[in-house]
Amino acid sequence: MRLLSAPLALALLAAAGCQSTHVQQQPDDAASAQQHETAYQPRYRDTWPEVRTYIATSWDTTYTEVDNLPKPFYSGAPQWRVIFYWDMYFVHEGLLTDDRYDGSRNALSHWRMAKNHADNLLSLADKYGFVPNASAPWGTNRSQPPYLSIMVRDVYERAEDNDRDVADEWLRDAYETLRTEYDFWISGEIEDNTTPLPGLQRYFHHATDEDADAQYERLLERLDLPADPDPERKKRLSDHYFAEAESGMDFTPRFEQRAADFAAVDLNTNLYRYEKNFAWMTDDRVAAYTTFHPLWAGLATEEQAARVAENLSLFEREWGVAATASTPYEVDYQWGEDDGWAPVHLIVIAGLRNYGYHDKARRVAKKYLDLVAKNYENPLPASYEENDETHRRTPGHVYEKYEATTGTVNEDEYPASEFLSWTAATYAYAYAYVASGEG
Repeated sequence: MRLLSAPLALALLAAAGCQSTHVQQQPDDAASAQQHETAYQPRYRDTWPEVRTYIATSWDTTYTEVDNLPKPFYSGAPQWRVIFYWDMYFVHEGLLTDDRYDGSRNALSHWRMAKNHADNLLSLADKYGFVPNASAPWGTNRSQPPYLSIMVRDVYERAEDNDRDVADEWLRDAYETLRTEYDFWISGEIEDNTTPLPGLQRYFHHATDEDADAQYERLLERLDLPADPDPERKKRLSDHYFAEAESGMDFTPRFEQRAADFAAVDLNTNLYRYEKNFAWMTDDRVAAYTTFHPLWAGLATEEQAARVAENLSLFEREWGVAATASTPYEVDYQWGEDDGWAPVHLIVIAGLRNYGYHDKARRVAKKYLDLVAKNYENPLPASYEENDETHRRTPGHVYEKYEATTGTVNEDEYPASEFLSWTAATYAYAYAYVASGEG
């Protein structure tokens, strides 16, 4: 097995995690940071249980079966009939938080559905040699951040005693597929994920030239790209934006429009988790958004974790945490300085929780619960335009994405979907954590 170079990996992960320590805060930023550090008083606590009940009873609205996947699954939203790779990890976390028999369709427990999701991703890895961005043809020229080994281990460890023999055989089969997926990231045979840094990988793609041209045309206005660049520059920009899409954060100022030049902290942290999981899977006992990733993975030292936790103020907003710190860019990215996505919150909360920063973790969790509950009660904007028609939002829903600064539904690039599963999952995780009184 090709292991990450531990000293180099830790140094780079720490540098990536703490690079924002060099950002000089302006007086207004410092005041804002001090405000966030004070005890947060929830404003929608009375609505939290209602939203929690809504989520617990609404999973089945996204129940989906399709011909190209072997198992039923919960899609991101009722109208979607595909699965997106990294979305499934966050849905998986919510399902295992909610794990119980609830009499849903086909009497599937949440654990069983979490296993279905892992099985579907394993089947895609068997078919393609990697897990594609999405289960539709357009999503097969790249992957997304690798979480499948983490999902497999979670499912195995939650198996009931009466499922143990089946789970052992399942884990043995899954191990071989996971090794194939891991090799995709480190071998360079399907796409060039290698970097000059020993043991560290990057996001890239394996799109055709035709795909790259089409991608560039689609992004011309969206990202204010040059209308008629020379072919070499066009190819280079297309490579970077495909790599950015593989990161799952399409698109974000995080990569400065050169994603393929980064040994991304989240990718390499996740691959470290794969290596740890492979060691666990072959042990006789078993027989068979991103600076917080090292904390979530348990990879950071106490000192590194302290530095990352100290930088929370760069991401924290009135209603949660944003995908990035403030930037000088004029492009309105949907994974940017105001955007409060569910996976960002789950990784931040879990990372802070792992290292005992419970005051910060609970504050972020409470803000996210309030953000979702606020728009469950009274969604804003109250209306949106789609297909030249005006649609009104009604109370009683959760949404795909929110604005962490304003506390509203995020409308960047397209209207947010109702009941996107990773929002429900992150809400369930945050709710359970706050209710536990841990720490």
